[in-house]
Amino acid sequence: MVDSKTDKISENSPCAPQSAEPGSLGFCYAKATHHRTTTAPPHHHRTTAPPDRSPFCTGVRFCSSIKPWRGTLNDRLARTSSGKKRHRSTSYFEDESECILATRALRVEINRDYQKITTSRAASDPLTKGLPRGPDNPSSAQTDVVYWRPNKQNAHEPYPVVRSGIKKVRWVSSCQVSGCFKIAQPKNRGQPGLRIFCTAHRDLG
Repeated sequence: MVDSKTDKISENSPCAPQSAEPGSLGFCYAKATHHRTTTAPPHHHRTTAPPDRSPFCTGVRFCSSIKPWRGTLNDRLARTSSGKKRHRSTSYFEDESECILATRALRVEINRDYQKITTSRAASDPLTKGLPRGPDNPSSAQTDVVYWRPNKQNAHEPYPVVRSGIKKVRWVSSCQVSGCFKIAQPKNRGQPGLRIFCTAHRDLG
């Protein structure tokens, strides 16, 4: 019997231990299990499958259904009939390193096609014709110089830009008047809208 005040088993209790050996007639299981103990759940060893993506090259994946490796990259200019992004893929490879080399070559090809197509578009657009292509890093661009850059928000169509900012340098739309390198502003100040002309040429819009 357990005393509620002392939380101990009475010596007169039939569960009082007479022997320390479990399983004997005098062993008290009530006392042995009286104090609650917390045991950790059994540890289950997880079996992890091989990673489906290569940590050495973006776009390289392991096809679990047919086993070999394959590289898949996004083509920024290509679209499906429904308007979704189109991807370009390599062949299947048994060896991961061979697939990485093929994927890198595919990336060079996609970037080369991107440069060629966007440059051709800029040369045929009256707003960007004759302008130099802006560097990928706007911090490398000169001030007071109008460049052209592909507009990611408009199907990568070229548009005239100028460098802006000091600490955080970025590309911004430039005035579309020939020879003007000022930043284009909305027609109505303080209101969002299409940026075509700078403050000095706002009346032309």
